[in-house]
Amino acid sequence: MNTDRLASVPEGVTSDIGMLNFDSSEAMNTTPSTPSAFNKIATWYQTLAVMLLTFMFLAVFVNIGLYFYVRRLDRNHSVNPVESYGLDTVLRAYPGWTAASVTGLIKETYTARYLVHHPFAQFSNEPRSGKYVSVLAPGFRVVKNQSPWPPRSVIKNVFVFGGSTAFGLGVTNQETIASYVQEMLERKTNTPVAVYNFGTPAYASRQEATLFFDFLSSGIAPETAVFIDGLNEYAWGEKPALTTEISRDVEGKAVRDWLYLKVPMVRVAYNMIHRSPVSSNAPNDDARAEVIIKRWRDNKRIIEAMAAAFNVRVLFVWQPIPYYNYDPRNDPFCQPTHPCTSAPHEALYRRMKTLDGGLGGDYLWLGDLQAGRTENLYVDSVHYSPAFSKQIAEAIAENLVQN
Repeated sequence: MNTDRLASVPEGVTSDIGMLNFDSSEAMNTTPSTPSAFNKIATWYQTLAVMLLTFMFLAVFVNIGLYFYVRRLDRNHSVNPVESYGLDTVLRAYPGWTAASVTGLIKETYTARYLVHHPFAQFSNEPRSGKYVSVLAPGFRVVKNQSPWPPRSVIKNVFVFGGSTAFGLGVTNQETIASYVQEMLERKTNTPVAVYNFGTPAYASRQEATLFFDFLSSGIAPETAVFIDGLNEYAWGEKPALTTEISRDVEGKAVRDWLYLKVPMVRVAYNMIHRSPVSSNAPNDDARAEVIIKRWRDNKRIIEAMAAAFNVRVLFVWQPIPYYNYDPRNDPFCQPTHPCTSAPHEALYRRMKTLDGGLGGDYLWLGDLQAGRTENLYVDSVHYSPAFSKQIAEAIAENLVQN
């Protein structure tokens, strides 16, 4: 360093170099200033953002993985026969049909919930028009040569009530029980007949009674009302199918239900938490059959009383089902993953069989209609083929004509 230059600085003049602090000990003892509040918030924000982003990515990947698991469970319990059994199996129930036609029919009947709210019966069929399925207001499925609505008093009007078997899942408008009933009644009586098919998926006798009451109280009374029951009395006879969903919507819990249906992770977690233990106090099949039959007979008496007040003839049909008196070797839908047996239904039908003849002249037992048959009578696990629908309609029409 040039000490002569430093010494030559005039007295009283401050030098820039002189302003420098050359005390090394003081420099070593200095500490950094405390971070500001803004810096702390920024750090917390960055940490939180990373955690949230990580959680979101993790949730997305978990839901993608669980989606395929849930889809597999849904397919195992799907009402869509193609998803449950495969197209090749389903095609065996539609001889002469192309794969494209069968797929189109199934799309119109199985793959969407075509229901609307009904103020008394909880739900009814939604009006729609398709190639194979057409429904007109107030919720009846079109039959061959359909008469207009409202019914005309100058013609014999027949209302058909029931569940999805009466509606005709898996068959066209012209192949339902109701459509065949109209065709056969006109042929047997040689007079015009107007049949209205109010069969609705998941309906049981209590909802049918409510819908029948709604028509009568609205001033619409048919000449004859036919009620086709049996299959749904076990599952939906006590409580209609959508009761839980509608109740939770009224209670303000619809958002949680939406999350359950749409977010696989929520669904799996809920099912694990709320898994119901197997109750050892559950009634046996025979005891439950007695409860179901008593409830159905009570509904039958209520319908009879309403019908008598409005001069409506009624016929109660106890339908055939694949779980009773039908050889499973004839059924292509009997598979290891989809057993075609149901002990509760068998117990119910065995008991109903003993009542045949003791339920009055307005009762028709068809539980044995498929006994001894060697051909397939169904288009899926429970719904009738066109040929079997026609045979059921023949029995109903014959009863109406003779009685």
